[in-house]
Amino acid sequence: MTSGVRRSVSTCACFLLLTNCGHYRDFTLPEPSSPQQQVKFQWEPDAAPVITRGPQADVLNPSIIRWQGGLLNLYSNFDGKAWQIDVVRTGHQRQRQ
Repeated sequence: MTSGVRRSVSTCACFLLLTNCGHYRDFTLPEPSSPQQQVKFQWEPDAAPVITRGPQADVLNPSIIRWQGGLLNLYSNFDGKAWQIDVVRTGHQRQRQ
């Protein structure tokens, strides 16, 4: 591919990319269907980490959900070879499953 053709393709690609994203400038989220609720946050400091690294090379993307009267912490961990999903269940005290 010659430099002139490459430049034309790049210019067309940039033009298409920029013109196709224009309709998102007016994007808004719908109003909530229910009245706003009062949310209370409670901070409980702990000297120990909630998610320990252990043998994993990396631990990422925690997601907390309410489940069966407690909380589930779903997160990704990488052992240097493959990514896995792990779960920590919390109730009145933390315990690893």
